[in-house]
Amino acid sequence: MKTNPRIAELELHIPSDTGSIAPAVDQIVGRIRRKGCLRGRESDVEVALFEALANAVIHGNRQQAQKQVTICCRHEPNKYVSIVVRDEGTGFDPDGVPDPTAPENLTSEHGRGILLMKTFMDEVRFEKGGTEVHLLKKCDAPVKPLLRRYVENIADYIRSRSKLRFAQRFHSSG
Repeated sequence: MKTNPRIAELELHIPSDTGSIAPAVDQIVGRIRRKGCLRGRESDVEVALFEALANAVIHGNRQQAQKQVTICCRHEPNKYVSIVVRDEGTGFDPDGVPDPTAPENLTSEHGRGILLMKTFMDEVRFEKGGTEVHLLKKCDAPVKPLLRRYVENIADYIRSRSKLRFAQRFHSSG
């Protein structure tokens, strides 16, 4: 089998600990940024990858220390960035996830991760019974402006709430 030397690949293994998510995202997004493929749209991958890893650590592996999350990132210049996130959990049915835009779910603090992934990436699919999420971002794909603005507002709100909760937990335990 012939390999393409232009294709860059990276594989990471992180523990099922929420503290491992941000450093992994920073490492992968930093690498994508240095490659220059997405030119200003690296934050799309950042949000989607953060959500995929949070789902894998929290829902997939249930933060069990003996389990890991595997991240495989592949980049072909001027074509795409592909990321696969794999957990060691039992999986789930993506069609069974409630619609986060339904009126009864608008105030929920959970349940928007898949929507965020689908909004910021060009392709999102779940395989192996939901234990793998495949994210694809094309280097030249157009931005989805209206839905994106709505979801960015939700993401900012969730991020600010999450940082506040983590800070409160940290300060109350010390």
